Amino acid sequence: MYWVEIIPAFQGKGLGKPLISKAMQTLAHFHDQAYLKTQSSSKAAIHLYKKLGWEMV
Repeated sequence: MYWVEIIPAFQGKGLGKPLISKAMQTLAHFHDQAYLKTQSSSKAAIHLYKKLGWEMV
């Protein structure tokens, strides 16, 4: 997956978490580990990723 973005009019409505969760479920079906890259300025994304169990390295 290269880029995930919620249309601005729909941001803040809780759509990102289920979207990323489903992607993680699909990923886990095929792989036992993964990494995620994001921009350090993407504070909302980083917050979401941490809530979903990702760790910063």
